[in-house]
This record gives sequence, C-alpha cells and structure tokens, in this order.
Amino acid sequence: MGIAEPMKMTRKQLGEVSAFLNSHVGQFRSLWQSDSDLVNLFKSGEIVISDGGPGVAARMVEAGIPVEWIAPEEGPLSWVCGLSITSNSQNVDAAYRLINWQASPKAQAIRAGDGYVLTNPTAIDLVQKKYRGTADPATIEGAIAESRRPDEEEWVHVFQEFQAR
Repeated sequence: MGIAEPMKMTRKQLGEVSAFLNSHVGQFRSLWQSDSDLVNLFKSGEIVISDGGPGVAARMVEAGIPVEWIAPEEGPLSWVCGLSITSNSQNVDAAYRLINWQASPKAQAIRAGDGYVLTNPTAIDLVQKKYRGTADPATIEGAIAESRRPDEEEWVHVFQEFQAR
C-alpha cells in the first residue's frame, strides 16, 4: 500500500489498511497459525502465495514444494524474540547464563537449523551448510523490526474485525 514505515502508521493509514483488508477478504484462504499450517496449505495446493520467512520456505523446498522466498523491496517485516529478566527474578545469575547461552555461537547454530536468522553472526561457521543461506543475517537486510505500538489495541481491533469476516 506504499506505507514507508508500517510500524509507525498513523490512525488514517491504519484505517486505510483496515478498509483494504476488509474489501479483499475473499482473497484470503486462511490465516495460518504455525509453520506447519503454512506448509500443509501449500502441500494441499490450497494456497500458492503467502507471507512468511526464508526458514519456512527452505523447509517447504526440503519437503518437495516448489516455492521461493523473495524479500519485499520495502524490506521484510521481522519480529524480535528475546529474553528478559524481571525485577523480581529469583535467580538472576541463572537468567544471565540462559541469555548468554542463547546468544552463544553453539545455541545460535541450533536455532539456525530451526529456520531462525542468526543474531550472533560469529555462529555462521557452526551452522550446517544447508541452513547457512537462511541463517545469514544478510538475508533480511533492511528488515523492518516489529515493535509494540502505543495504539496496539486499535491494531488488534483492525485484525479482529478482518478475522471475523
């Protein structure tokens, strides 16, 4: 829709997105909930195009589904998964050890096998060759990180309205 900064949409732009989604609801076959859902929709031939990431596309190719992941010119949307330590944590040292482990090259290489992009690029040499293409942070260069919005309830309402149709 030409929205340069989708994570910073104005109320007017959000309304335009809502109107677009609702006027095109018949073009959406499914709102998939997991990578497995998406793979099965492609396998069954129910869908031929979807959003998604390079990791799930690679899994589909491994399953014999002829797909190709293409990064949008505007930059792919990405979510940020993370670990944090609450202010009332009972074992801060263990929490830090877990976070440090998850950021370690060995743990990052394991995550790469699950389709995740490395956040620690020093792990690339530990990643199995078949996963290096999707694990490389360069594959999502220019990514637009999703972020929590102060008007998140409005975004949720727009999605729920669309989902209910």
